[in-house]
Amino acid sequence: MTEQSLAEYAEDMLNNDGDDAIYDLSGYAYWDMIREAVPELTEEDYPVFNCTGGGRSFDKDMVFDEVYNQELLDEIIKYES
Repeated sequence: MTEQSLAEYAEDMLNNDGDDAIYDLSGYAYWDMIREAVPELTEEDYPVFNCTGGGRSFDKDMVFDEVYNQELLDEIIKYES
């Protein structure tokens, strides 16, 4: 959890993790188990799995070509402001 702004948080992440900051490797230990259970999920065809979890994904100044749920976007902007 953080009370930093998105810019401050991103700067801290880049300072601490460098280029690795863009990858969420928290589920890395499970990749081999997943591929063993589902052999068609090869590393070549599926090199990265999306790891669910927390994290800041939004910015108050986001702009979209199309918005599907304006009420949700308004709520996100409220929290990010």
